[in-house]
Amino acid sequence: MAQQPPTIISLKHAFLTAQTLTLAQPLSPSRAWQKTNDAADNGLPEKAVADALVRLNHVLSQHCKRAYAPQATRHVAEQVDGLYWQALVRADQDEDEDGEGVDVGVDLADPQTISTLPPTFFPPQEDSEADPQSQTHQQYTTLLKHLTSLTTQITHHKARIARLSALKKMLSPFAADADDLSSTIQPNLVTRGGEMEGELERMRVLLARVG
Repeated sequence: MAQQPPTIISLKHAFLTAQTLTLAQPLSPSRAWQKTNDAADNGLPEKAVADALVRLNHVLSQHCKRAYAPQATRHVAEQVDGLYWQALVRADQDEDEDGEGVDVGVDLADPQTISTLPPTFFPPQEDSEADPQSQTHQQYTTLLKHLTSLTTQITHHKARIARLSALKKMLSPFAADADDLSSTIQPNLVTRGGEMEGELERMRVLLARVG
């Protein structure tokens, strides 16, 4: 099964998570500062520097846990995704005021939506000099033909399912057990052990007595 492409939310969430992990890394003195401090006559004691770093890194860790919690990061990613789609909708409305083209977020699995798609695709900024042989146009035409073919197949399968469902409903009385067919369909059928067989046996005995 082909792997689904990542969504905008997942990409932004992964990026924000990576950045917050970078910000949450413990701090330590650089080699240049350490060398300068060691060479100075009144340099800071190593124990004092270590204690200060421990307290600073503790404060930094607590701040990152509160400010960059997974729920907050997810919320920011969702906000970015919402702004992204709003920008697309505004751009689509500005570039497609005549009502042609494909709206953002339409359901391309809906046969009615597919039937309303334009037969050709021309970028809005190149309407006057659109090349029918361009790669974009060819890709759009190929995808539209594929969608139209799938729509035809869906319509055919839905009609077939409807016919089979109607037949199943008509044949539902025959779905009983074989031993109960005589009582569920036609009790007067001559079947082994059925009511008609018993009546015929009693009639034969009666005729024998009368004779």
